Amino acid sequence: MKALLLDALQTGLRLFPWPTETGLRRSGSPGPSSPVLVTCNYDLTVRRLMAELGGIDAWVVVAPSRGVNVWCAAAGGLLTTSQVITALKTSGVEKEVTNKRAVLPQLAATGVLGREVAKRSGWKVVFGPVHARDLPRYLEAGMKKVGSMRRVRFG
Repeated sequence: MKALLLDALQTGLRLFPWPTETGLRRSGSPGPSSPVLVTCNYDLTVRRLMAELGGIDAWVVVAPSRGVNVWCAAAGGLLTTSQVITALKTSGVEKEVTNKRAVLPQLAATGVLGREVAKRSGWKVVFGPVHARDLPRYLEAGMKKVGSMRRVRFG
């Protein structure tokens, strides 16, 4: 019940920063070949991402964005190429994995230059689906997006 109340509060106040701790998190029991997912440190985003993964084995790197959601942080210069590189280097994820491929939310593409991340850190960046709810299907399909995973719909 407390989580539902917090979700409602953060959704209603989503224009205000609500930071959570940055760093490395685990979903399920990730190993050296598990996917690496990168997100911002907006509390609601991190909690929803972890819930949508539902225990799927994955590493989650939470990058600093001053507690602002992915789309706004990327567009506003708070989730940038440098923040992603720093998060990948300081989180300790490099010691845990054999692959150096990071999946970022598609909405981070406005602020993160994948080629620059690769050039400066050695990590290949791929932009995953728009919504966290599509991540299980995306990962199961070998990191392939279908059309509906690429679109944002406004009611």
